[in-house]
Amino acid sequence: MNNKSQNSQNSKPSKPLVTDGVFIRLTGTEVCRKVFFKDILYIIRSGDYIDIHTATFEKPFRIKNAICTLEERLVERGFMKIHRSHIVNLWKVEEISKDFITIGGKHISISPALFAEIWEKLIVLDNKWR
Repeated sequence: MNNKSQNSQNSKPSKPLVTDGVFIRLTGTEVCRKVFFKDILYIIRSGDYIDIHTATFEKPFRIKNAICTLEERLVERGFMKIHRSHIVNLWKVEEISKDFITIGGKHISISPALFAEIWEKLIVLDNKWR
């Protein structure tokens, strides 16, 4: 193998051309469906899998992947890890309390250690909780 092909195999992947979403392989098929970042409500880790809940599909997409891998791609698009197993789309937050965020009518637990950081990212008019 020559150096040129060896270097291309060892190099990091380039930035994806599609920047408005991700393609997710549908279970048991070779078909990949595009899911727009704007449609993702929240992501929950469940063991070795992550469930991606969207506004446009009734059932979550379940994929075998590390949550940190997806977090790296989502953080610059308005997403935030609010618990070791939860990532939320901050644009979709309906309510916030010290214990949970509500998105799509579902309460999602907040890590107490991350509450102040979450609070700072959202525009909140009443500062009494701090």
